[in-house]
Amino acid sequence: MNKTILIFFVISIFIYADSYSQNHIPVKHAMVIAISNYPPSSGFRHIDADNDLKVIMKLLHQQQFTDTIVLANEEATKKKFLQAFKKLNSKVLPGDVVYIHFSTHGQQLTYLNGNEPNNLHAAIALFDAKNRCSKDYQGQNHLTDDEFGQLIGQLRMKLGKTGDVLVMVDACHAGSMSRGPDTSVTRGGYLPLIITSQKNELKYRGDNGSKKVPDSGRKENMNGNKVGMFSKVDMNDDENKANYVIISACEKDEISSEYYYNHNYYGPLTWAFLNAVLNNSSSGYTYTKLFHDIQFEMMSMFEHSRTMQHPLMESAKITGTDKIIFGGKTVKQERFYTIAKFLRPDRIIIPAGKISGIYDSTTVMVYPSGTTDPGKAGKPVSRGTIIQSGYMESLVQLNSTLDISNPGNYWIFIDDKKMSGYRVRLNLGKFADADLKNSVAVMLKDCRYVEITSDTPSYILEQKKNSDKEMLLEHAQSRNIYRDHLFPDDLGKTLLTIAQAQFLKNLKVSSDGIDMDISLIPYDTNHLSRTKFLNPQTLRNNVREGIDTAMLVIVNSGEKSFYFNMIEFDPEDNFTVSLPDNNHFASDCFLRPGEKHREPYIFQKPLGIETLKFIASERKFDLRRVINNTDKERSIEGELEKLFDNAYELRGKPSVPESAEFATFNFFFDIIK
Repeated sequence: MNKTILIFFVISIFIYADSYSQNHIPVKHAMVIAISNYPPSSGFRHIDADNDLKVIMKLLHQQQFTDTIVLANEEATKKKFLQAFKKLNSKVLPGDVVYIHFSTHGQQLTYLNGNEPNNLHAAIALFDAKNRCSKDYQGQNHLTDDEFGQLIGQLRMKLGKTGDVLVMVDACHAGSMSRGPDTSVTRGGYLPLIITSQKNELKYRGDNGSKKVPDSGRKENMNGNKVGMFSKVDMNDDENKANYVIISACEKDEISSEYYYNHNYYGPLTWAFLNAVLNNSSSGYTYTKLFHDIQFEMMSMFEHSRTMQHPLMESAKITGTDKIIFGGKTVKQERFYTIAKFLRPDRIIIPAGKISGIYDSTTVMVYPSGTTDPGKAGKPVSRGTIIQSGYMESLVQLNSTLDISNPGNYWIFIDDKKMSGYRVRLNLGKFADADLKNSVAVMLKDCRYVEITSDTPSYILEQKKNSDKEMLLEHAQSRNIYRDHLFPDDLGKTLLTIAQAQFLKNLKVSSDGIDMDISLIPYDTNHLSRTKFLNPQTLRNNVREGIDTAMLVIVNSGEKSFYFNMIEFDPEDNFTVSLPDNNHFASDCFLRPGEKHREPYIFQKPLGIETLKFIASERKFDLRRVINNTDKERSIEGELEKLFDNAYELRGKPSVPESAEFATFNFFFDIIK
């Protein structure tokens, strides 16, 4: 009897808690850290974070934040920050909204390993931090990315799956002043803090996607660079955790320059964020649109200076940036592109081309930026046609003119995608329903990326037994199923993905000065944290599924520095972009001449020849944004290579970087039993 009462009591508690969570009105919490006046002994110069604090507090009031913790100057010590964060975490409830803002200096930390520094960690310089190590100071008052990641993880779990966290980092962690910012006030720019004490040294391991060796800890690549920067923390997409979006003022190798306005200096991200939110009146303002506005605001702020800084946004959840800001609902954002360059009012360049599956004669629609679904948005601002498709950029001729002074006002959506180059050789096999077979044949008859044939087809399409419309797509040679549960509405997209895979797999481009060596080195998983290598002669390009593990080593053997992406093609032509990934920014995939990048790698089914395709370029790019292999990916401004030569005359703004070349490299191995 007592046991029955206890069970009833426990069930009642869960029912009450669930009911409370559903009826709880979300509270908006904020935590603002602003340090202008560091102690002289710290070595950190004055910045104008006090101005940031004033405008951020006004913005939070306007956005109806009712619980705000402020740590300014001497209140922003490491101890007080941790106490304040603990207090914040104790007050939040499931479904609440949290905004965290840093206006401070940033700095990188590195631990001395033998005679060489290694393992860069991005950190926030709190009030009692020092910019140089000494006998008494070993970085203990810096807030490292690892520490912040753990705190954010706890906060996200407390907020639950309906909660929302936005973090703004108006700081810089780069240790070089070589870019010559125009303003006299910069944030960051200090050399890395070299910590000689071994007691705080963090172990490091690589990790990358489902085929890499799993690791529950912090991720680093093994060329001595921390994966990501301060903003790359707690990027674990746990469905029970709150949404998490973080925006940083600049990339990890850039200096952040303060912005001068009306006799005052402000943090550039703070000022851009303020203007983006205040100038928006839409009830459907998503983080995607917010970041877009911040990007173009910062480009406008520095358009007449030599300052080059690019804000970064990351989200823990794949659809996290599609949420309406500060706890709103998630909206489905259709894939879009921004305007990379105006050549004239009716001719533009967009950052997408053949690698994205976009070819000549593809038609586009232009809508106001912030449009989520062009199918529901009414008449477009303009229409256009791709008249010249490059690998990563395309030239678009518009039917009407646009305002060249405000390129950020427009988003470009694909209307009718044309395909050329590689065609999928498809055989229509057994169909019990002749009408279904005929309708499929008619649908694919004029499809430019499909050839229906019975002569040496690559794929066979058949109707599933005991099904009205359901089909399956098989590899013609192996008869392995490529796609099961395939319906007519999904067929075109599936075949387009196959054509795109074939194009990418066979893409061969070279560039003077860009060269890469790729190898697999056997790896002892029992000593993973110590990176113990085995005899390279014991592992060739035949590897055993589920048994062999290896270190994938990528070496820049050329004369030029480059960024790189890696695409994996399995034996059945499924493909995915593996680098960058959730643990690597595009800026992390960078090698100077002679440098190496290492990734632990395990081998899984399907059996057969696996292809790793590497694309290297002198400028940063991210193919996850342009390869159309999931509905959840879309292009955003600022991350794609500018591949057209600069023969076109630039008219309008914002200006874009000079064009750069790229090269491709393949690596093959055979996965066997």
